[in-house]
Parts: sequence; structure tokens; C-alpha cells
Amino acid sequence: MVKLNVPLRWVSHMSLLSLRDPDAIRAAVEIGVREAFAHCPPYVLESFAAAVGGEIPPPDQPLKLSPVAERGAFDTMKRQERDLHLRVRGPAAMQMLGCGQSKLFELMDAGLIDSVMSGGARLITTDSIYRLLIRDVVLSHPYGAPAKKAPLPWASFKTHNDRVDGRKLRRIRTQAELDALARANQRRKELAAARRAGQGTEAI
Repeated sequence: MVKLNVPLRWVSHMSLLSLRDPDAIRAAVEIGVREAFAHCPPYVLESFAAAVGGEIPPPDQPLKLSPVAERGAFDTMKRQERDLHLRVRGPAAMQMLGCGQSKLFELMDAGLIDSVMSGGARLITTDSIYRLLIRDVVLSHPYGAPAKKAPLPWASFKTHNDRVDGRKLRRIRTQAELDALARANQRRKELAAARRAGQGTEAI
């Protein structure tokens, strides 16, 4: 993908916060989204192509963005314009991204966010954080397709979780669970009988 020569913060001579014209907003989003996906790994570009209608159009043609993706990208760009920080420490980056430390390291290792060493501290550049946020909103809301959904938790696949008279039914145990329960009950009975007979549990 060709990298644009226009930095994200220089999309317009006017502040993004003051833009009201739909065409100007669309142009700002266009440049911002292309900047966010510039120099991404091939697998990210493949996802980007799928999210904008199947292929990435050349710079002289408009991107196909869903309304949610367009609005989310512009909101993120406005948030970046208000942010005066150039670099942040790990805890602040995790708060901005809504992730934990392991995910943060994973993003850095994959080259999806940029970091620098300053003395003995590793700092994450806020520009790369906002680029990641823009990529996330575009990939989460592909053009002409339903929004991506998070995987359901394993508990959602349990059966017999209906309610009767406001009470949740108990999950039916599997045969393996019933066999293990029977063995545990039998063991407890043997230990109780040994204690009653005055024997030590070592004899069992």
C-alpha cells in the first residue's frame, strides 16, 4: 500500500474539531484511515481490503467505509487532536487501548504499536496507539457486512440453562462426572467405616 505524504495531524489547515462540512470530514477520514493502515503487515492489509469491499482502492478513489467506521475513525482523530501526549508509559497505554500487559507486549512484538526507550523506561508513542484504534474500528465494522461479534463465552453453549418459575435449572452432569462422583462417595464411605471401626486411614 502506498504511504501518503500528508501526516495525520495535517489533514486540514483547520482543526478537525471545527470541521462541519461532510465533504471535508470525509476527506479527513480518508487520509486518516489510509495513514493508519500504511506499513501494516500483509495479514492486516488483507483484513483491511476485506473491510472496504474486497480490495484497497488507489489513493485517487474513495474508500468504501461503513457509516460506523467513518464516524468512529473521525471521533478517534478528534480525540488525538485534543491529546497533548506524544509518548505514554505502559499503564497509560493499556488504559487507552483497554487491554492488559500481555496484550500490550503482543502488540509491540507484532509491530502494531511503536515504542521507544527513554533512559530505563519503555514508552509507547500515542500516534501508533491512535492508528491502532482507527484500524480496529474499520476492521470491526466492514463495509456492506454485519459488524464483527466477539466469540461467545463457553458458558453460552451449555444446555439445559432455561429457567422454570424464575429458577435456573441445574446443568445435567455427564456420565464421566457421575462416575467420578460415585467413586468419591464410595471412598468417603470406606473412610467413615474405617474410623468407626477404630482403624487409621492409612489402612485404606
